[in-house]
Amino acid sequence: MSGQEKVKLVNTLVSLLNISRNEARIFLHLMEKGKSDIPQICSELELDDTLVTLALDNLVNHGMIFELAVTEFQSFHPRFSVANCHRMNCQRLGIEVKMNSKIDALGTMLENYIEFARPK
Repeated sequence: MSGQEKVKLVNTLVSLLNISRNEARIFLHLMEKGKSDIPQICSELELDDTLVTLALDNLVNHGMIFELAVTEFQSFHPRFSVANCHRMNCQRLGIEVKMNSKIDALGTMLENYIEFARPK
């Protein structure tokens, strides 16, 4: 995936899931690499550990990733992550959780993304 396509995917995550750019970048990183620890994420994304820790906590709270150990995290399956985040956003806003074709399409796009991004 080109850098431009990755930026587009980050922007889509931000707009549809109401997460920050850092959260979107970290989520994609975890999807690409599988489990990762905080120092690895900081190094590979060139982000401060405070920002990474905050973003990871938010992603856990959104139901997109889970904590394996104190500093090690992994994403759920992309469709599950996206659906969890959408559901939690709806609950936070006090609106009924309904099927959303854009959310479904995002889950499919992410599923295809990790199929090509993860090392075999």
